[in-house]
Amino acid sequence: MLAPIHIIPAGELVCDFCTGTPVVKRYGCQSFDILAGRSVGDWAACARCRDFIDAGDWNALVDYVLEKFAKNHPGAAPPRAVARAYLLDLYSTFRKNRREKLGAEEN
Repeated sequence: MLAPIHIIPAGELVCDFCTGTPVVKRYGCQSFDILAGRSVGDWAACARCRDFIDAGDWNALVDYVLEKFAKNHPGAAPPRAVARAYLLDLYSTFRKNRREKLGAEEN
């Protein structure tokens, strides 16, 4: 069975963590290097991811993101342990570069 294709209207913001919509929170963030290039500027979050982030529950966030990716892209997910380690490292770098931690506000 093929996974449904999710088409996001041009210009609509998506969650930078799980690609869900709608976006409900913006996290101020400095740009930083990542494995595939560079993360530039603020990160957006849907309500579910925002709840995990604001609670500091990074393991639950990673589990949710991995489950959602596997559901939307059956057979395309990398080995879970590899993806989990990558996301935990990415989100750690995100936390270190959040402007709130550096004295600026978030919306």
